[in-house]
Formats: sequence, structure tokens, C-alpha cells
Amino acid sequence: MPPALQISIETLVDDERALLSAVLLGFTRSGDHLVSYTSGEDGWHLQLWSFASGSRCRRLYNVPLFTAQADDGAILRAVCFAHSAQVARCVATGLKH
Repeated sequence: MPPALQISIETLVDDERALLSAVLLGFTRSGDHLVSYTSGEDGWHLQLWSFASGSRCRRLYNVPLFTAQADDGAILRAVCFAHSAQVARCVATGLKH
């Protein structure tokens, strides 16, 4: 990869350094956002980050995907990100699994 297209991860990492513990899935079609996920004791979370070359990423959304329940197993949440110049929103709905 040409050096002009390379960016040091340290220039992108958020101030809390949470991006370093996330699994990066890729960019949105516009290239303005990163999509990632994390897992922990409180379940799995999908994240959407703002991305601009030369600026630190900023987490916009942190949406639970799966949460464990003692009797019912897991609950799956269907997630849809909608973004335009006028609107940025995240919708999460619960579906028992």
C-alpha cells in the first residue's frame, strides 16, 4: 500500500481508547463511518464510529445485540442504522430468540 494511503491507528483512536478493544468490521458505503463490535459480560454490542482521515474516531452509537437471560436463552436485537446529511439515528428492536 502506498504510504500516502496509510494512516497510523494512533491518530484515529478515540480518547478513551475504546476502539482498540473493538473488532473492526469495516467502513460504511460513504466511508465516513466505521462499524465494529465488542463482547463482554453484558453481552455483544454493535458500534458506529465517525471517521475522518486525520481526526480521532468518535463513537456515535453502542447498541446491544445479544443479552443473556437465565430462562429464555438469548435475546436478539435487530439493528438498523439510518444516516443522511439531515438525520443520524439508530434503531434497535428486541426479538426473543
